[in-house]
Amino acid sequence: MARIVFVLGGARSGKSEFAEKMLADLPNREKVYIATSRVWDEEVAARVRLHRERRPAEWLTCEYPTTDATAFQEILTRGKAFLFDCVTMYVNNLIMDNIDLSRATEEDVISDAALTSLMAELETKLAAMLAATKAAEGTFIFVSNELGLGIIPGNPISRIYRDLVGLANQRIAAAADEVRFVVCGIPTVLKRGE
Repeated sequence: MARIVFVLGGARSGKSEFAEKMLADLPNREKVYIATSRVWDEEVAARVRLHRERRPAEWLTCEYPTTDATAFQEILTRGKAFLFDCVTMYVNNLIMDNIDLSRATEEDVISDAALTSLMAELETKLAAMLAATKAAEGTFIFVSNELGLGIIPGNPISRIYRDLVGLANQRIAAAADEVRFVVCGIPTVLKRGE
């Protein structure tokens, strides 16, 4: 039976390191790191390098810079313990595939109908991902940023992003057996399974 753990935190809060330690501490199993980031500039490349250097060499890394459900299900056949880092980049990939980012500062960057469609697509993809995860054996750790604790973003695309990440976080937290919130490298328990 699958066990889902959800690790949340702000940017640079220590959430990824905490989740990596959780994965490392699991009994010896086939461990898979699912990397969702697309590398589009040198800053992102440097962050990806940092994450790679922290991971044990024996962990299998599966690049998942997409939201394709079939690709996700194939990854689930490759191990028994998984770390999905991170949900915020997964949502970013969905937005990049559906919104013209060259218009990101314009108020009409996306119509209400298009936003409703994008939210429905995210809901569908998350439901499929969580169903596949629950059907798999082993432990699955999701990592995500909590974006709702700051000010309301100043441009439309940032508000859409915050709203979609918030929706994704709610759905994953509801499905999770355990939810941790990391602040300043210190994890707190928000939800603990029976």
